[in-house]
Amino acid sequence: MGIYNPPSLGSLNYQYPGGILRPAQQRLQDRVSLLDFGADPKGVEDSTPAMVKAATAAAAINGFVFLWVPAGIYNITSAAIPLYQELVIVGSGESSVLLGTLANSAILDITLKRNGVNGLLIDGLMFDAIVGLAGIIPWRVTG
Repeated sequence: MGIYNPPSLGSLNYQYPGGILRPAQQRLQDRVSLLDFGADPKGVEDSTPAMVKAATAAAAINGFVFLWVPAGIYNITSAAIPLYQELVIVGSGESSVLLGTLANSAILDITLKRNGVNGLLIDGLMFDAIVGLAGIIPWRVTG
C-alpha cells in the first residue's frame, strides 16, 4: 500500500485550546470520513460504495487510521472491506446506524489481506436491518 498524499494545504495550521499547533494536512490524515466518499446519511441511497472507498482510502494511510461514520442512517447491502492494516471504525453512538439491506449477509464483510493485522476496532455504531430480512449479521471477519 502506498502513502496517502492529499493535495498540499500550504501553511494552514490549527490548534485546539491548550493543544499544540499542527499543520492541517496532518490533521486530515488522522481520520477518513464516510461522507467524503459520497455516503448518504439520510438512508435513501446505497452507501455501500462509499464505505468500500473510504476503507480503501484509510488502508492507503500509513499507521492506525480512524474511519469516521458521522451521525446518520447508512444503507449498506454488504460492504466487502479488504483490511491491510489496523483500522478503527467509529461512529457517534446510537445516531450512527449501519442499516443492513441484503438478506443472509454481513453488513461489514472484512477480509484480512496481510499477515499480522491485529487491530480492528468497531465502536460507536448501531447495526440494524430492514424488517423482514433474515440472516443479517453486523460483521464478519475472514482471512
